[in-house]
Amino acid sequence: MATESALPVRRRLLRASFVPGTVLLTVLASFGLSSATVRATTAGKPTVTYIVPAGQIKKASRATLIGAGQYSYFAPTFDRAAKNKYPNKARLLGEVYLGDGGATATYTIKKLSPTPRRFSVWIYYSDDGLHPSGARDVVISIPKLKWSVAWSNRSQDTQGWKAEKVGTATTSGSFTISFRKTATTSAAFVMNAFAFTTSARPPAFG
Repeated sequence: MATESALPVRRRLLRASFVPGTVLLTVLASFGLSSATVRATTAGKPTVTYIVPAGQIKKASRATLIGAGQYSYFAPTFDRAAKNKYPNKARLLGEVYLGDGGATATYTIKKLSPTPRRFSVWIYYSDDGLHPSGARDVVISIPKLKWSVAWSNRSQDTQGWKAEKVGTATTSGSFTISFRKTATTSAAFVMNAFAFTTSARPPAFG
């Protein structure tokens, strides 16, 4: 397995747009740390989507990595899809690369809503289809909620990045979430971003 050098993190700007009858606020935090989208309409509860770039390690998500060997690291500015000319691109730079068994990336999630809501949990991951199914398996856990999912990959060529729903959780936010590689294998778990959303649609990762 080869590691990638990290370039300086690119600073991102706050962006906001407004449509009559609907308020859409999109926030790309400084240094590309997180993307949160809140859509509020005149009727019903607002749709909340919170996207975390998995490779970013500054400020908002306060990402940490433990149990890491040679093949586990954060790559804050690496653009895997662009480098390999894959069609399925990512809107946010960076990735977390977990190649060592036990390597665990942990992120701090902010308050998502004033009251508990049912959120779908999504990941945006990459697979080249050259390794057996299960070689990229991780356990995803939220200790505060006593929530855990054993995610197993089906070997495939994702041609860059692919969004996959891994479960649901009822919460208002303010917790940590961890991704732990279950074993050292021939392949790594590679993730560009993950998200919490109350929408039935996949988050806008790409």
